Amino acid sequence: MGGPPEEIMNAEPGTDRREEGQEARRLKAVRQLALLDTPPEKRFDRLIRLAGSIFDVSIALITLIDDQRIWFKSRRGIAFESIPREEASFCVQSLREPEMLVVDDARGDARFASLSLVTKPPFVRFYAGAVLRSEEGEPLGTLCIMDNRPRELTERQRTILLDLARLAESEMRFSDVSSRERSGAQIRANRDPLLHCMTRQGMSDLLDEFIHERPVTPAAGWLLSVELHDWHALNLRYNAEVENELLIMVHDRLHVALAGRQLSIARAQPNRLVALIGSPPDEVLIAGVRKLLAEPCQVADHTITPRLRLWTVPVPQGITAGRELLPVLHYLDRQYPWPTDGLQYLDAAHWLPSLHRRRTIRQRLPRLFENDGLTMYYQPRLDLVPHRLSGLEALLRWQDDQLGHVSPLEILDIANEAGLSRDLDMWVVRRVIRQLVQWRDAGRQLVPVSINLLPDQLRYDAFAGWLADELQQQGIAGELLEFEILEHVVINDFHGVVANMRQLAALGVRFALDDFGTGYSALAYLNRMPVDVLKIDRAFIQSIVEDVQAAALVRSIIEIGHNAGLTIVAEGVETLGQYLILRAHGCHAVQGFLLAPPSAADTVSDWLEWPALLSPPKLAMSASLHADPSEK
Repeated sequence: MGGPPEEIMNAEPGTDRREEGQEARRLKAVRQLALLDTPPEKRFDRLIRLAGSIFDVSIALITLIDDQRIWFKSRRGIAFESIPREEASFCVQSLREPEMLVVDDARGDARFASLSLVTKPPFVRFYAGAVLRSEEGEPLGTLCIMDNRPRELTERQRTILLDLARLAESEMRFSDVSSRERSGAQIRANRDPLLHCMTRQGMSDLLDEFIHERPVTPAAGWLLSVELHDWHALNLRYNAEVENELLIMVHDRLHVALAGRQLSIARAQPNRLVALIGSPPDEVLIAGVRKLLAEPCQVADHTITPRLRLWTVPVPQGITAGRELLPVLHYLDRQYPWPTDGLQYLDAAHWLPSLHRRRTIRQRLPRLFENDGLTMYYQPRLDLVPHRLSGLEALLRWQDDQLGHVSPLEILDIANEAGLSRDLDMWVVRRVIRQLVQWRDAGRQLVPVSINLLPDQLRYDAFAGWLADELQQQGIAGELLEFEILEHVVINDFHGVVANMRQLAALGVRFALDDFGTGYSALAYLNRMPVDVLKIDRAFIQSIVEDVQAAALVRSIIEIGHNAGLTIVAEGVETLGQYLILRAHGCHAVQGFLLAPPSAADTVSDWLEWPALLSPPKLAMSASLHADPSEK
């Protein structure tokens, strides 16, 4: 190994040409190592574990220092992969030393007392860094140890630290071509090619490490999310090159605004950047970020003021994996409309209870499928002429000791977010079929049961085959199932959805178009879909007594259904006035609280014993004894 150069300086503003040349040679040596941004390697991790054990310190690192950052090839006790160069003056100062820098107590050293590493987590008091050099003697970085209490090193300990540094140097010079090629492939997979920052997967992996290290590192951890609105519209209005340049400018401004903070930035989505910082974002930091991001961007010949949304999201206690946290951003986005222009800043701290609830539901939902932790309630549908029970709608319920009542909307939303929508649908269908078997075996007169299908299921080609097997195994006719679908689901993928609907209809399954009237997009498609039932949305039913226009609209929908040969069902019927108007207009059937709330299977069994004798008052009286508690 070559000896150290005569002077080793850090190239800061004001350095002369000689010093700039020295820094250029040093940076070239760092790049020639081809180690920057490579994945962790056991050969370096073993050295760091050994250093931490020998010296009994909370933090041990192997660092490489480029022109902007101190990057950690191996780390123990710190979750971040790098920190800004100006923030790590310990390591920068080490480059000026012939062999080693030792700081017994940083609080008593004027050079380091004001550093954020000293005044904020991880509250470094002791530092010892041995310089790592190239074969030509250029300083590359350090093998360093830190602790949050003052320390002194004996001569023997200094020798051991230098020996560990020499071992690290030997490993750095070791070249394994195939290993480097594999590392390069992994780097490309986890680094965004446009911004040269981490990808979503890279940030997820980093969050995993941060969460794992949090008991060692006192920092709470915060995410800053910056989302660029109208991403596709920007492409259409300008072009992909302008779109990319705009994103690069937003990324660079965010990087500058966060300078001096421990951070890692990732491109979590095409139009979303996420930064992980180790301390709460104070007012000064947020003001700086907002100021830089709000300024217009000059891209080619265009002056663009992008519409941006900035979230600050604390990493909550209880999170066990990075992949759990990033979807939180999608949920938060749905809670607020986009601003008409400029930058929107939102603090997610007050959403933590809601986020904790969603995380708990997301974690427990898959197990509920296996353990039958969910329950089905059923709301009756009553034919108006003659009065008789003609069907049931199956409704999902979850009553939990810890969470209380979990609404169907929560369950469906989180199931869709977690990629469990098909599993949920199939669980519900299987549960309803088995309930039909129980009623049949008890000698009850069966009526069709209506089930709300999530959009993904109708795009799933294998669903019809799976359902045919289930029906055959249980001896249940397909005519006893009715699937409710939404207008927009059919229109958005008409040919694919209708093809699968026809396969299901061949099994005898009926289809109901749910919430009809909220959009007239499906009118032109009615005669091309295997639909049997139109369900009028409850929003129209609520006002038909007082609002003449609402009554006329409902009458028009009923006429459309009659002309198409469909059964018309009104949802949300709660008053006698609504009931009488619907009957006068020729509506075939109604469901709602006037008749009965969603009720347990035992109550439904009573209804099914004498379905032709049920009138609305009798039905409501029977249901009140066994109603779903959440509906009372």
